[in-house]
Amino acid sequence: MFLARSKSPSRKGKTPRSRKSRQFFLEPLEDRRLMAILGDLTGGVMSLTGDAAANDLTVTNAAGNTYILSSAADPITITDNDATLTLIGNGTNVVTVTAPPPAVTNLAIDLAGAGDTITRSRPISSMRHVVAPRRNVCPGLAS
Repeated sequence: MFLARSKSPSRKGKTPRSRKSRQFFLEPLEDRRLMAILGDLTGGVMSLTGDAAANDLTVTNAAGNTYILSSAADPITITDNDATLTLIGNGTNVVTVTAPPPAVTNLAIDLAGAGDTITRSRPISSMRHVVAPRRNVCPGLAS
């Protein structure tokens, strides 16, 4: 009634089974871009640069040397290389920038894409020059 188990043949003397080799490869990820406006203060020049998408930026002189930079769609991040600014809300859509009088002498804006808009809601009186490339819409920004 009971059947004896047969032993499997020994592997000794047999050639190893051939393994299928796999080629390793890197799979590219989808393109990820953080839509943003980046700012930089170096040597008294506040540069604001956008990305390739349509950016909107509003620059408001809240009072004296306090400016509010806002965008409905893009976070704004300012790098203070001169170590003179007080930044509130850095990296969000509304950034308040306070600078002592000689800290920001020029403002350069290049939103770097088509369909960009720049809005100024109050005169920017403490800066000597405001520069914006022709492709950006910025009525009345030059002082």
